[in-house]
Amino acid sequence: MAEFNWSGLLGSITTVVAFVAFLAIVAWAYSSRRKSAFDAAANEPFALPDDSVGGGATSAAGPSQGARSAPSGGSAAAKAASVGAHQ
Repeated sequence: MAEFNWSGLLGSITTVVAFVAFLAIVAWAYSSRRKSAFDAAANEPFALPDDSVGGGATSAAGPSQGARSAPSGGSAAAKAASVGAHQ
């Protein structure tokens, strides 16, 4: 008599458990109770204030780089802004 294939049984059980977990996540994501929270999260980037245009070296270097960093581009506006910032 051949031995039982425990490896195959364990693989089958793991597959079924993973599939049930996947179905549970899909049901949770598409449930009507979560719709308002997901709609709010989808509109979150639009609620942030817009970047200001103009204003010296900070806008030429980028808002995250600060006023003392070198401009990344070679445009005339970036060069003019950096001249005023490093004086």
